[in-house]
Amino acid sequence: MGGTVGVDVPVEKLFTPEYRLEEGAAERLENTVEGLSRVILSTDAEPDFLFVRAQEREADSEGGELILVRYIQDMKKAYAMQIARSEYQERSVLRRRIDPVVVGTRAVNGLISELEKGRSLTALNTYLTRNIGQSLSPPFFLNLLELELKETVQYEVLDLKGVRVSGDIGLIWVKLEEHYTLKPGVRAEDLTFPSGFVHEWLFEVVGNVYPKVIQSAGAVTLVGEGGNVVRAAFPSIYSKWQDVGAWDQRPFREEMDLDAFVSEQAGRRMHNLFEQDPELKKEWDVSFVRCAFVNEYWKETSKDESVFEIDVTGKRFGEVPAGGAQDGALMQTVKLAQWILDGYDYDLVTWIRVHLADEKPYVISRSEIEHLIQ
Repeated sequence: MGGTVGVDVPVEKLFTPEYRLEEGAAERLENTVEGLSRVILSTDAEPDFLFVRAQEREADSEGGELILVRYIQDMKKAYAMQIARSEYQERSVLRRRIDPVVVGTRAVNGLISELEKGRSLTALNTYLTRNIGQSLSPPFFLNLLELELKETVQYEVLDLKGVRVSGDIGLIWVKLEEHYTLKPGVRAEDLTFPSGFVHEWLFEVVGNVYPKVIQSAGAVTLVGEGGNVVRAAFPSIYSKWQDVGAWDQRPFREEMDLDAFVSEQAGRRMHNLFEQDPELKKEWDVSFVRCAFVNEYWKETSKDESVFEIDVTGKRFGEVPAGGAQDGALMQTVKLAQWILDGYDYDLVTWIRVHLADEKPYVISRSEIEHLIQ
């Protein structure tokens, strides 16, 4: 069958106000995965991955999510005792993130409330992730400029929908009717949108810690020539979400493949290596490790080569060792990479390339690593 089996688990609370995991949250998710894995392995279904997402569902939650991904073949090997329990625990992808639709909905409602009070600058400074020039379409910006001509403003939200387009990005569409009174000396014909106009606005939102979550805002309903209302197309990147009425029929699903699973798992394990090894922790302050499979043409060998690339973002304290083999960080990193690749039979990957912060890249063949290990 292949593919990914996804399960959503609603929970009351995952994170503290400081965005730290609540005590026991990861263990509860792991227990859920263990129960589901037994069910999957007892059936004839043959998926490749189990994807379990715990989601905060309290009314005042920050939209926190905790995701655990397991490879079904790892489960089978663990139950057959072909890999140690400790290794099985390491063979996972664990993500912490925020549902962009949850925080985006809160931000859009908050922005509308600020606009009603005539505080457009406060609204933008509070909810936008970028500057105005990067975030607002000209028609939407015109809405804000014309607020200066109005004595009072009231928005009635007629409809609001959200859809998730990726793990971290969502769209919020809102339909609202605007009623206003004019400041003395301002004429109705001075404004683009008459009182009683029904706006449709589209917001691109990101799963950041609330409230700075709105990346862009645009107007969907515009006033054309002769005062006719016209509808603007969504940005091309989101054209397939143009039919807002179908958003409810497009639940967000995430797929996983083995390359992505191994890359993300390796990045987490290497980051933990720098955090937990006493010697490396003295020498390094690492914030992130990214891994990826790369296929590229090499002039040195005159052929395409399959490379496992490791990019370590951080800072080294002290001098850089003269030789790669004398660099403890390099050697431990490539040995762990070798261990992970061997565990998933990546025999066609022949090279490992490591970028340690801004230092010169280090390239080593997997056969050389075998010699070092021995």
